[in-house]
Amino acid sequence: MDNSLLAFSQLDGVAYLQALLSVAYADGSISIEEAQFIKEQASSLGIAINPYEYDSSLDSFDPSSLSVVTKKLVIRDCITLACIDKNYDESERVKIFSLAQRYGLSKEFVCGIEAWLKEYWELIERGKALIEVDTPDSSQAGAPYRY
Repeated sequence: MDNSLLAFSQLDGVAYLQALLSVAYADGSISIEEAQFIKEQASSLGIAINPYEYDSSLDSFDPSSLSVVTKKLVIRDCITLACIDKNYDESERVKIFSLAQRYGLSKEFVCGIEAWLKEYWELIERGKALIEVDTPDSSQAGAPYRY
């Protein structure tokens, strides 16, 4: 089994969601896209949550019980969440660096995940552009593809 899948299956769902929520609210409010991402993640963990009713404190959570792989997955998903509304705010980034430090993960690790995700998303967009089929306009009637 893939280590990331195993780590996710053993994840402390409440701690995970609490980390996501702390990043979502780092800029003072939660966007619709962020709330939807959190709801989807909660649902996949079998947890009912209302992202709009949130306690911003992470003090009750002890990260020492989390595996290193789980901590890394949490940081990855926090970055994903922060970028999902196309506004990776500096306050969200500061919160992610703070979480990483609390987890014993380096700033270099966070920057590496940011760079990897950026490349990944750009690759996905390139693929969409390559595969996308445009509808023919009147000057290209009968030609379903443009070359």
